[in-house]
Amino acid sequence: MLASVALSFQHRLHRLPREHTLTLPLVGFLSGRSPSQSAYALAAFHEGLKQGGYVEGQNVAIEYRWAEGQYDRLPALVGDLLRHQVSVIAATGGIGSALAAKAATATIPIVFTSSDDPVKFTSCRRAKRKTFMSPSKLLSKCGCSGC
Repeated sequence: MLASVALSFQHRLHRLPREHTLTLPLVGFLSGRSPSQSAYALAAFHEGLKQGGYVEGQNVAIEYRWAEGQYDRLPALVGDLLRHQVSVIAATGGIGSALAAKAATATIPIVFTSSDDPVKFTSCRRAKRKTFMSPSKLLSKCGCSGC
């Protein structure tokens, strides 16, 4: 599923403002979990970026922030990503990451994963729902614009 989320970045990265043409587009990766807990998700995220033609350090840069289960740290971590002027935020590791990102910005696109109903939890005004089949279960993703 994270590979699918990463592929959705392809569209967003192509619409970057002109000032990003001289530097690499910067993706903010926010997780409520630790790097070790998210190793599988991070691998899928990188694979999805690769499928979309993006390789970290070559044509995209990624800033990582990990709450390591301390969800009260999420707002500060998002604030740090915003200070780095990320172009898009990938919020993973629980719905709390997406909610913290949404509370911090109304202008930067947020792509997130959730097994819950994202429209219910995030009050997305416009949601594009796509359904993917994984080996274990049917998952839903919401690519929000204007959340």
